[in-house]
Amino acid sequence: MPLIFSELASVYPSKQVNDPTSRLAAANGQFLLVERDAYFSVGGHRAVGKSVLEDVALAENIKGGSRIIRFRYAPEALATRMYWNMSEMVEGWTKNLALLFPKPVALALWRVLDVLLFFGLPVAAFGLFWLQPWQRNVILLIWVRTLWRFYSRVARSNFPAPDIAISILGVPFFIYLLILSASRYRFKKTVIWKGRNYNTAP
Repeated sequence: MPLIFSELASVYPSKQVNDPTSRLAAANGQFLLVERDAYFSVGGHRAVGKSVLEDVALAENIKGGSRIIRFRYAPEALATRMYWNMSEMVEGWTKNLALLFPKPVALALWRVLDVLLFFGLPVAAFGLFWLQPWQRNVILLIWVRTLWRFYSRVARSNFPAPDIAISILGVPFFIYLLILSASRYRFKKTVIWKGRNYNTAP
């Protein structure tokens, strides 16, 4: 979850989402607070009933109607639980990831590179016995920089520190979810959510 939300923070930066002059809109379906007039002026959920990503579609309609939206992290105000178990999480993110990220397969490939660097660099540093000490040190410096960039990015998810610390172990699973979601949209043209099949064909 920290991995996904940190990537979402890159695609949907709150400062840009909250900027009335920007066309970028976003919303999190876990909790939406909408003024009645603004909601019905754009047709509410009835207007986005055919959209698989209905929360973002609703936000786009409201912002497109010259209204202001506020997208923020507010742990002091409320708490919600997104998924109750692993199967719900897989189903939910399979439904959403291919739509949330412009190029999910490209993102998956970048995260594959992360995995190779995370685990390959220390193996190379200590496994290649013919390396000179300075060469080994250079590889380790690159590894430390890779870790620093990774954790700096994941910290934007606002998850607790222990979750962020172990998030590196979730990268392969994140890659799997990205590929699964993209294949569902590109080839099967259908996603499943809460026992219902949704046709994703244009």
